[in-house]
Amino acid sequence: QCMGMQEDSRELWFREHPWATTAELAKLLCGRALTATPRLGERNEHHPKGYIVGQRTMAKLSSIDGKTEIVAVEIEVTGLAFRPLKDLAPEDLVECGPAYPNAERVGSILGYFERRTIQPGEMVTVVRFAYRGEPKIAGG
Repeated sequence: QCMGMQEDSRELWFREHPWATTAELAKLLCGRALTATPRLGERNEHHPKGYIVGQRTMAKLSSIDGKTEIVAVEIEVTGLAFRPLKDLAPEDLVECGPAYPNAERVGSILGYFERRTIQPGEMVTVVRFAYRGEPKIAGG
């Protein structure tokens, strides 16, 4: 069954934001240095964009406009942590990369993508993953 160019809602997409450039994100993914990412909401199997431990999917870095895929790598979801934003501790975020030192920054970055203020009580899922393939750089 061919899905064409349709985006899989369970893929992990990454995009530049004010605290990390496309080049920095590409380096982290290609170096397998990023092994977790915070996502807004309780992203369990009941969520339309949710994840399941053991599930294999793709982690993809897109251009800032979201139109061009830059890096893609197969990953496996290894863990899910559900917390209200205000309860995220630095140890929850250590694998998320240097852009996420604390809960306040997580709120700023998620708010940037959602184009709104994220409230302290809103649920965040930290999706942990392991690399299962070689990162592929678009056009290379």
